[in-house]
Amino acid sequence: MNDNNELTSAAGSLRLVRPIREAQNTAPLGEIDNLYDELFKTPSAATVELVGGGCPIQSPTLEYLDGRTETVARVVLFHPTIDDLTVEADDAGGERLVPLADLSCVRMDAKPPGFPHSDGPSHIEIVDTGENLNYHVAVPDRQYVESGMYGLATKRKSFANEYFFFPYRSIQQRCQKRYLGQIMTGMGMLTDDELHQALEEQRERQRRRLGEIIAEYAHILPGVVERAIRRAYKADLRMRVGEILVNAGLVNEDIVHESLKIQKNLRKKIGQLLFERGTLNDEQVFRALAEKFRMPYVDLRQEKFSRKALAAVPKDIAVKLRVVPINFTKTSLVVATIFPDVPAIKTILLQRTKQKNIKLVLTRPSQLQAVIKKLYP
Repeated sequence: MNDNNELTSAAGSLRLVRPIREAQNTAPLGEIDNLYDELFKTPSAATVELVGGGCPIQSPTLEYLDGRTETVARVVLFHPTIDDLTVEADDAGGERLVPLADLSCVRMDAKPPGFPHSDGPSHIEIVDTGENLNYHVAVPDRQYVESGMYGLATKRKSFANEYFFFPYRSIQQRCQKRYLGQIMTGMGMLTDDELHQALEEQRERQRRRLGEIIAEYAHILPGVVERAIRRAYKADLRMRVGEILVNAGLVNEDIVHESLKIQKNLRKKIGQLLFERGTLNDEQVFRALAEKFRMPYVDLRQEKFSRKALAAVPKDIAVKLRVVPINFTKTSLVVATIFPDVPAIKTILLQRTKQKNIKLVLTRPSQLQAVIKKLYP
């Protein structure tokens, strides 16, 4: 699909939000919000029963975002609400309430109520909840808790506790410990032969040395460059190739800078290389990235945009971060991004939107750009 068609399709899917200014002049936002904007502060009885509310867990360890750890006598997850837990510090019965937002994770010895079936599919992930707080855990694919996710220690005895619960708000980034090429072949996007060919091309590109690139760019014989480098290395091994050739009078600094850009461009990630080769389209690449970084993938042409969600993110932030707010779930503001590996986006959105939780979803750059142009001309 070309950019024009994508822009037309994106515009068609945005009919709901086209008259935003007129609507704001005639009625308050609360009267024109769609059903996505209904927020529920407490979970339903069915949800509490499913995830184990009211069932105490013995001797868990609470790990806080500020680095503190605390082992308590027992804890009740998702009580009194889906965003809290009730802690009993000792057998004397003293209780207190701890918001999940304060925690990096809850570690447990025994399998907690609501933990996904161990025979289901799972992947090893790196879960990042802040500075020096990284966990390697097996994460079951089927998760049913809206406020967070469960994980399992990858090696017994690697932690004092084997089972983990991570509040979603505390997770800055999560990423599968699988290469993107493996994910693509597993999803049927690539054959093994296509992947091997792309990897070989990537390795070949990355093997090109800066001196070789400079010689080609500046139309200098490679032998002349090699001799200048060898002479300089005999005198001082600390000199860089670019400096050597500039000092030798073979090139100027502008040529070195341009050659460095070319070298950087050659060292592309496998997804970008496959897209440029035409082996995959951008939708396939970003679907694979969404799988790797455990993010939902959305087609913005199929989404219904909430006016309240659009009003929640300031225009300057949306344009600078290249994000688009979509709607509200029961617990989060859903925001589309094209950057799966930039945790700072979520942090900035939490600060600037005053939302309790942000749920990032991944989309294609061409679609996001078309929607931003439509919403923020």
